[in-house]
Amino acid sequence: MIISVASGKGGTGKTTVAVNLALCAGRELTIVDCDVEGPDTHLFLSLRYHSSRVFSLKIPVIDMGRCTSCGVCSEFCAYNALAVLDGKVLVFPELCHSCLGCALLCPEKAISFMERPIGRIEKGEVAVARGEPSIRFIRGEAHITEQRSKFLIRAVKESIDSDCDVIVDCPPGTVLAAEAMRSSDMCLIVAEPTLFGVSDLSRIYELTKAMALPASVLINKSGSSDILVEQFCTSRNISIIDRLPYSLEVAESVSKGSAISAGHEKYRSFFNTVFCRIFSSSL
Repeated sequence: MIISVASGKGGTGKTTVAVNLALCAGRELTIVDCDVEGPDTHLFLSLRYHSSRVFSLKIPVIDMGRCTSCGVCSEFCAYNALAVLDGKVLVFPELCHSCLGCALLCPEKAISFMERPIGRIEKGEVAVARGEPSIRFIRGEAHITEQRSKFLIRAVKESIDSDCDVIVDCPPGTVLAAEAMRSSDMCLIVAEPTLFGVSDLSRIYELTKAMALPASVLINKSGSSDILVEQFCTSRNISIIDRLPYSLEVAESVSKGSAISAGHEKYRSFFNTVFCRIFSSSL
C-alpha cells in the first residue's frame, strides 16, 4: 500500500505527519521524501545511508559537421530547447525534457546526447530500537535552480521496492505533488483550520479527485476553528480521519528536529491509530 501525505502549501505539518506515521506504524515500511526541492524528512530521523547516486537527464549535442541547420529538431521540440540561428543549432539545456525525439527525427543523424546531472537519489534505513520493524528511507534532492524536478521525483518513485508499505512525503502545492502522488493507493491531506488552509485543502482535494485517488483529511493544529475544515469536508463527503491538536509540545519538538512520537507516548498512540485507520479504510 502506498500512502501519499500531501497539502496545498508548505508549512501545514505534512512532513511531521509523514515521519511520525512511519515511526508509529508498527510494521516494516519505506518512507520516501519526494519534496526534492526542499527535502527535510532526514532532519527528523536517525539515518544510516547505504547508497547515493547522481540522477541525470540526456541533453542533445549537435555535430555541426553533419548538421545542415534544416530546423527539423527545433520545429519538433515542444519546449523550445533547440533553436536555429544564423545557420547554427543552439541548445538550451535548462529547457530540455530528454524526450530524445530530436535525434530520432534528425535526417542527418547529427544529434547525440550528453548526461546533465539534475540531482541525487539517496537510500538508507532509519535507526530503530531493537525489536522494532525496519524502516527504509529514500529521498531525492534536486540541484538548486533546477526546473525539471518532476523527472527526479519520477526516478525516486521508481526506486521504491514494492515488498512493503510506503509513505510518501509529497512536495507542497499541486504541480509536483501530482507526480509524487501518482500510483498511490490513497492520499492523506494535512489541513490547517484557517481560511487559507481551507483554500489550500480545496486545491489538493480537486487534484485527488482528478486523479481518482481516494483521500482523507487530517486536521493539524486542531482547535476552535475546526468548523472551517469540517464544513468543507461535509459538503464534499470527505472523511476526517483524525485531529492533531495545536500544541506547544509539537512545535518545540519540530524546532529541535525530533519526532514528537519519539518522546511522548500519547503521540505515538495517536499516529499508530491514524495509520491503522488509513490501512483499514483502504482494505
